[in-house]
Amino acid sequence: MTANEAVFLIPVDPVRRWGPFRESVISYFIRTANANQLRTRDVLRLLIAPELGDGYFQRSENYPLHTLNYGDITARKFIQQLGDLVGANSIDELTLWHLNGDRGKRGIVAVEEHRRWCPACYQESLEFGRALYDQLIWSVQHVTVCRLHNVYLQQKCPHCNAEKFRYNLASTTIGFCPRCRGWLGGEGQLFRRDRDQQTNYEDWCAGGVEKLLGASHNLVADRLQVTLILILSGAIKQCFGGVATHAAAHLGRPKSLVHEWLSTKVMPRWDALLDISYALQIPIEDFFSGSLPVVFPAPKALPQSALNRRAKRKVPVKRSWPEIENQIKLIIVDRAPRFWSLQTVGDHLGVSLRQISRALPDVYRELSAHINAKKMERLLQTRRLRELSLVEAAKCSVKTILARRDQVTRRSLYDELRSRKLAPGHSEMRGLLAFAKQVEANGENR
Repeated sequence: MTANEAVFLIPVDPVRRWGPFRESVISYFIRTANANQLRTRDVLRLLIAPELGDGYFQRSENYPLHTLNYGDITARKFIQQLGDLVGANSIDELTLWHLNGDRGKRGIVAVEEHRRWCPACYQESLEFGRALYDQLIWSVQHVTVCRLHNVYLQQKCPHCNAEKFRYNLASTTIGFCPRCRGWLGGEGQLFRRDRDQQTNYEDWCAGGVEKLLGASHNLVADRLQVTLILILSGAIKQCFGGVATHAAAHLGRPKSLVHEWLSTKVMPRWDALLDISYALQIPIEDFFSGSLPVVFPAPKALPQSALNRRAKRKVPVKRSWPEIENQIKLIIVDRAPRFWSLQTVGDHLGVSLRQISRALPDVYRELSAHINAKKMERLLQTRRLRELSLVEAAKCSVKTILARRDQVTRRSLYDELRSRKLAPGHSEMRGLLAFAKQVEANGENR
């Protein structure tokens, strides 16, 4: 099988094309390859990647296929080419494109990097003779429960105890462990609702995402920012007495971040959006639909797991001046972790640069000279690597130009380098043009 052959794959119908429990695009891609008795890496490298013009699909064995669930521009090109191969009109609904738009990883709804599954769903599909598939909702971050069977989603194989599987080009099976090939179906761990604050939060997040995916084709992500500002400002006035500090403390976020949300400088992350939805008891679907509550209910307290999600700033350990001097001397002789700026050294030691310069002036001068020498060494190394890459690119460009039976000129060489995503300067172009003329004269088509 080669990339130049006109190949049409046996079509496979997506499982539950619409609705909250629809199939993910990765699962559909794996099932399509299996139905045609092909490996996923061969379909991707030989049939899809050449049409996309993206060499990364072909070079990387561990390409993160989970990013396709975001539904960004790359994913939509991938889906369009896959649809052309199987004769499907549109399978965009198997991704989160309706909610994230073209923003990809910077979108609103975040996706898990590792595979998760519901063992009860696998077991039910096997018993009733249905197709095994992975649901799109399983890949959404902070969805830990399958509300169809009231069981927790699993990440660990019950046979070999392997966990945190990634979707990559070697992924060929659904419902079986990629390590030991063991069956992943079963009863699963029972989820009991309304048991405590944590279970209420997990049930709220899973139910909200379920409704969100069920109505995603009618929602617009562009309304989110305006709706969020109106909901937050209204909740601060009604529930927190008009004090944003109280709202920030209730959500476990700094006050400055809440003000940035209100001023449209920063969009909240997916976990923050779920926390706001649970604390104010407003369905996550309403943030996308633009519907605003008339009266806000009493805010609910977040569980400790949600409050601990935000990483706290590390406080440096206090050291005495003899210890600080010894640490700086170790940095100077390269017996300590490398630092590329004086500020990072000061943050690591827990003192300001002014205090070091006043207390240890001689040591500070040696440290400054050492950091500057490391910066210059790194800069020269970067320049050497750039020069080598430009020379190799010039060789390939001359070969391509001569293959077209064109003349090697400054313009043709520059256009060819630009097509390789390189932008040399004027001084670099002079040296490259002379080198290209020499290669053309000597007939070196390497």
